[in-house]
Amino acid sequence: MKGRSNVVFRENSINDRSNRNYLLVFGVILLVGVGLYFVGFGASSQQASSGQPSAGVQDAAASTLSAQGQASDVVRIPLSQVSDKVSFLSEVVGGKTIKFMVVKGSDGKVRTAFDGCEVCGGSLGYRQDGSDVICNKCGKTFRIDDLGSGNGGRGCFPANLPHIIEGQDVVIKKSDLSGKAYLF
Repeated sequence: MKGRSNVVFRENSINDRSNRNYLLVFGVILLVGVGLYFVGFGASSQQASSGQPSAGVQDAAASTLSAQGQASDVVRIPLSQVSDKVSFLSEVVGGKTIKFMVVKGSDGKVRTAFDGCEVCGGSLGYRQDGSDVICNKCGKTFRIDDLGSGNGGRGCFPANLPHIIEGQDVVIKKSDLSGKAYLF
């Protein structure tokens, strides 16, 4: 009887050590995973807040240009710099940096929108994936060809930014930019 009791004790002891090892391995994996998540999140937040485009996204060669370099109430972007790759731009208006995007749709028409949403906010913005833009906060996907069409009450959507084509430039009023400053 005494020997049997001892054997059972040793089996339980081995199972306890094995369980502790599994818990230790699980804990280490969990800590590494959480650490990697926050490192990745921090990098994407810094990237978005710094106005830098995500990997694979082309930024405009010259960010935003005022008329002949003079103070102006409009932002001019040369049409020659607008392509099917989203250009993520920013302009300081009233002391606040306003982020927006400009791109040519599949029909060749220029699309402009704020790099922010009235539902998700402007701090994280969007990124391009082929012919779509994706919200960096909620992950919702939008066709580039739908930019500028207005939200229509569907939740997250890049806020509309009016523009006109004047000569060889896309022209955006600074007053339109400042109208959505609260997003940023």
